[in-house]
Amino acid sequence: MTTLSAASKPGTTPWRHQREAVVFVQQLYRRGKRGAMIAAVMGTGKSAMTVYLCVEEGFQVVLILCPLRVVQVWKPQFEMHSALPFLVVALDDTFSNVKAKRDEAQRKINLAKSRGVPVVVVINYDSAWRTPFAEWARKQKWDLVVATRFTAARHRVARPAATSRASGKQRGSALASVARRCRTLPSMCTATSASLTPQFSAGRSTASVNTSP
Repeated sequence: MTTLSAASKPGTTPWRHQREAVVFVQQLYRRGKRGAMIAAVMGTGKSAMTVYLCVEEGFQVVLILCPLRVVQVWKPQFEMHSALPFLVVALDDTFSNVKAKRDEAQRKINLAKSRGVPVVVVINYDSAWRTPFAEWARKQKWDLVVATRFTAARHRVARPAATSRASGKQRGSALASVARRCRTLPSMCTATSASLTPQFSAGRSTASVNTSP
């Protein structure tokens, strides 16, 4: 059975498939791979897997991209699954514009550094690629960039409506350039799958495990 390092401090006990997912991504990292994807059905704890990975690897500056409706979900997820004091910055629609989100992200990163705690910036896809957040994000030294619920039918990062001012290529390029700025593990993608078996993939290699704890 795979286990997490004793040095990690999870706030909850990972289920078996969650432990295996974290170890899978860690093994890719050790082999110099630059990304991973975890696809699983709703309820298998993909968010928890992300939290466990951040704790285990000691990531200090994390960027999470997700649909707007789940931006606020991440703060309680980190509070529940980690005993470490992550400062989670949820940039939702309470902010007046993208510049306000950029300014808040920078303010909270500075605050986290002064406190000596890890920080997680959470922003929706449709704000992440826009000016001035995209330009600012490209310059940051992210330890991890996570794309969550990455389902083409649910958001329009790569397929904008005909009335959109920016092309899908521009949007995708902006998000990809953010990922390239990551120092260690540039990207991890979590997606909802129709399969009852979580799929952990990297390049052409794929491993699957059962969903039971």
